[in-house]
Amino acid sequence: VQIAVGVTVNGLLVLAAGSVAGLLARRPSWARWQRLVTGALLAAVTVVLARDVPARARA
Repeated sequence: VQIAVGVTVNGLLVLAAGSVAGLLARRPSWARWQRLVTGALLAAVTVVLARDVPARARA
């Protein structure tokens, strides 16, 4: 059962990724928006991780 679920989920992810790639290829402005959002999210993760450093690790 686990193998069937894994194959199904992976197949759906492949199909979704292909659809998104096609959308971004047809609409370059969406690709720019996606890059900006991704960059903002990565910057936010960086700030959160930097703030969560234990005090003993900073010494």
